[in-house]
Order: sequence, then C-alpha cells, then structure tokens
Amino acid sequence: MQDANRRGLHAEQPMEAARLDVFTSEYLVAAGDDQGDDTPLMPSPAVGPLVGLRGPDPIRPVRYTLLDLCTGAARSRYFWYGMSDIDAFDFLCWAFTPADGVLLHGVPDVLWVDHGPLFEAPPARDLLFSLGVKLARGGPPGDRGWPARARRFEQTLFADSVGLRSERITLGEVNARLQAYEELLDNETRTLTARGVLSRAEAWRAFTSRRPVRRLPAELLRTLAREVGGVEPCS
Repeated sequence: MQDANRRGLHAEQPMEAARLDVFTSEYLVAAGDDQGDDTPLMPSPAVGPLVGLRGPDPIRPVRYTLLDLCTGAARSRYFWYGMSDIDAFDFLCWAFTPADGVLLHGVPDVLWVDHGPLFEAPPARDLLFSLGVKLARGGPPGDRGWPARARRFEQTLFADSVGLRSERITLGEVNARLQAYEELLDNETRTLTARGVLSRAEAWRAFTSRRPVRRLPAELLRTLAREVGGVEPCS
C-alpha cells in the first residue's frame, strides 16, 4: 500500500484516483436498538431534546463517501456504526456500479483510504485486488471539506419547522434524500478542470465522453459474492 505522506497524487481523468472518506453522524441517532434500513432515526442530543433515548451512548450511523479526485463528484451511503467486512464489500460494489440518477460510478485505478484495515481485509481486499485497484493509505493533498458537506446535509433534515424534531425517518429514507442532495450538488457546484470551470456533472460527462470509466464486471461480482457467503451486493 502506498503512503499518502510520501507520495502526492493528481488525477487528470475521472476515477483515475478516488478517495474514501468516513464520517460519523453528529446529528442522527437510532430511535431504538435495531440496526437496519427500516430503523427509525431521531435528532441527537446536540440538536434538540429527545424522548425515549436509551443508554448514555446512542447508536449513530456512519457515512461512507467515495469521491472522484478529478471532478469532485461523490457518492455516499449511511451504514450503522460497526461496519463489517461484508458491509465494506457491499459498499464498494454499490459505489462502483452505475445507477439511475447517480453520476459517479466505475472502478478507480487508485483508492485512497483513511480506514485501511477494513478495506484490506477479505472480501473487500479480494475485490480490489481482482479489479487491479491500488490502495493508498491516508488522504491525498487537496479538498478536505467533506466533513462540512456531510454536516450541511444532515442540517437540511432539520431545515423546516417540522423536520425530524417531531417526525422520525428511517436510515433508508435518509440514504434516498442523500442521493438527491448529492445530485443537486453535482449539478450546481463549480469545479476547476483542465477544460475550464464546470459543474461536477458537466466535468464528469465531458471527460467520460472521451475516456469511459472502467466498469465492474458482472461475472466477477457474482463469483466474489458467492465466495463471501452468498451475499447479494449492491443492495
């Protein structure tokens, strides 16, 4: 694995290099002991008074973000704290696979990770090795504003007079809102590229029209999914 402290990196094409960031939610906690897509969420104590919060250490979701270092396009998903090896595999498969309404997809040449051990362990390690993805430890030079972006999204959940202060939503619903929020950012946020100042969406489409990103082979995905216990990734 390469070391980010010794080697800088500049991405000139989409998915030439990507960064994986991890952010523990500051605004959301589980409204119970279950951990699933249907588990209700409510504001953390830092946001407002809670009713029915059990225990001194509430369960918080963790947001994983894959960020393209060329265009700034991102793709994120919340998991419950304590992500397993299978969750890591599932996230990578999901993030690399095209989906309707989602800009970022494809297999990166280099993946920078701050939380290396989880993605060095099987089955995620085997997936990355099979795809020829090089892992680089730490964070490369460049934009480190992702925690602020993550906080801003969570703050939008409380923007109206009702919001989560009186109405709970599930983790699955938060992930659906997150996808819509990132689509809006990709279309509105401007980024400096070799082709001038473009939105992230414009930059992604301009670059990939000439050099398509690498796709995740379906057969490889099915084979690895069977090897890790018959899981069905990309859910």
